Amino acid sequence: LSILRHQIPTRFSAEVLQAAAKVPEFMLGQAGYTDLTSLLTFTIDDADTTEIDDALSISEDNGQIVVGVHITDAGFFIPPDEAIDRAALNRGATVYLPRGKLPMLPPVLGEDKASLVAGTVRPTLSFFAKVDVTGHLHPEKICRGAIQVGRRLSYAEADALLRSDETDPYAVALRRLDQLAQVRKALRVSQGAIVIEGEEVKVK
Repeated sequence: LSILRHQIPTRFSAEVLQAAAKVPEFMLGQAGYTDLTSLLTFTIDDADTTEIDDALSISEDNGQIVVGVHITDAGFFIPPDEAIDRAALNRGATVYLPRGKLPMLPPVLGEDKASLVAGTVRPTLSFFAKVDVTGHLHPEKICRGAIQVGRRLSYAEADALLRSDETDPYAVALRRLDQLAQVRKALRVSQGAIVIEGEEVKVK
């Protein structure tokens, strides 16, 4: 009933599917994209997630910690005001339902060519900020980047790594990010933020 009420499209037209199939793969060295493949990047998502659209990194620059957030550059794959763009605009977002989902982009893009699949080079919009010992952010740069995700983590795997004493690079990076997050949280609370936490409910 919700699908009918909100007139959510449930299928892509043949034109859109054909256009998506013809979209070329992203190649390292693409003009206008900074090579960021040397960064240790990883994703954290629900185990069932197939559209992986954001990744994290943490590095150092002259002794300062630099946090990177890397978002899939979907614009690389979607020409403006053409069939795929119009279909995505009509949907607005991927709709998740107890028995499946209605994707914003055709699966060949959202789950493959534009998804931050571990071990593949993908285009991103990459946001970098330095974080000082007090938790303050100092914006560094925003760029179009090319990353290669080294590892995909589920929430359960990330939680396990946070509790472990493993020296695996991804475990170390995750624990450093968690420490920064706690410092940031304390700073925000000291400035008047109210933290509301609750368990996530997932219906199947």
